[in-house]
Amino acid sequence: MRSHVVARCTATLALLASASRADDRPTLAGTWSASPLVERWVIGAWGDPCGPKPAPSGAPGGAVSIREEGSELVTSGAGRPFRTSECWESLPGGVRSAHGASKRAWHTECSSAPGDARQARIVTNLSATDTTITLDETGQYQFVIDGQNCTASARRSRSYILLHREGEAIPEPAATETAAPAPVPAPQATAGRCASPGEPAKLSLWPPRKLLRPGERFTFGATVADAAGCALDARPTWSLATPGARAVVQGGGTVVVGSDATDGAFEVAATLGARTERVRVEIASPSRYLALLEAESRASDGGAAGAAVSPEGASDGVPAQMGAAAAVARDDARGRRTAFVVTVGGSTLALLAASLWLARRARRKATDLAVVTPPPPAPRGKICPTCGERFAPEASFCGRDGTTLVLVN
Repeated sequence: MRSHVVARCTATLALLASASRADDRPTLAGTWSASPLVERWVIGAWGDPCGPKPAPSGAPGGAVSIREEGSELVTSGAGRPFRTSECWESLPGGVRSAHGASKRAWHTECSSAPGDARQARIVTNLSATDTTITLDETGQYQFVIDGQNCTASARRSRSYILLHREGEAIPEPAATETAAPAPVPAPQATAGRCASPGEPAKLSLWPPRKLLRPGERFTFGATVADAAGCALDARPTWSLATPGARAVVQGGGTVVVGSDATDGAFEVAATLGARTERVRVEIASPSRYLALLEAESRASDGGAAGAAVSPEGASDGVPAQMGAAAAVARDDARGRRTAFVVTVGGSTLALLAASLWLARRARRKATDLAVVTPPPPAPRGKICPTCGERFAPEASFCGRDGTTLVLVN
């Protein structure tokens, strides 16, 4: 009897400890990066009376704001607002037939209204960890039109990755982060006239363009001045200017690209009063990032290799008539071929005699010739991945925008 009581007490304590751990889980409210919503259809019986076949529509990815309302989550962004208490697909006249929610899982079933000839059943499931959320939805559709059965099924999926949790401090930029260079201080001669600066009139951002890979971050710089050019201690408000971009903008101009971001570009805006300026961020996969660096490296060489080849008939610096002139020159050359052969034949003997004389003379003066040593190989330089400018091997940062330099192979 005593052992039975001890076992029950042990089990109760384990349950209480498990519930306590569950309650200690961090909030899911905050900023998340949502992948595109992928929709796939499987068409069953579908005759002409059924009309057009369903086609995938989906929704774009991007930054999503999530808040908690009791045991439910409410999202906004990346397509449209959504609640975990509903199905992603909204059925016209449909009803929710079942729903269950816990701290980290949600299950919802929706169906067509009773008596509706177009019967559909949607099942939506979401599961979450502290840093990821997964949405998976299935749909079954069946109706009859003019005696024709119309059946189809669909599946929708999406994932979310945490960027910043509500209530937590924004992480400081990593030590390896590349930051914009500090502004050049104003000359001392302007100290007198800038003793009493005026209202903000100029807003400058740098660099104007930045290339980043998924998961990277960068802090843009901004300077504010009055109409006379005197620097002001004012800070603009930063925001994401491209809806749906897979990135977030933190205070001070820091841009954080989502780790699941794909190749593309977006703009970041800085606003101060009625003035707004923008900078451009380009996202490149690791393979495309290296390809862009190689392309900028070739461009910084002056384009000598590309200038030697141009499309036939192109007008980029080579007149189209040049091709015709070359053809005429080849035709004239055919007419003089015979004379050329005779001339070459007659010159061959003279060239042989001259070559023998030169060879004999070269042997006599071999000791008088200086040894020519080839020039040493050029040292490997560095290149700025943002502007493409070349630098010496000992340089570390670009003088224009502070970007970390990379070696040129």
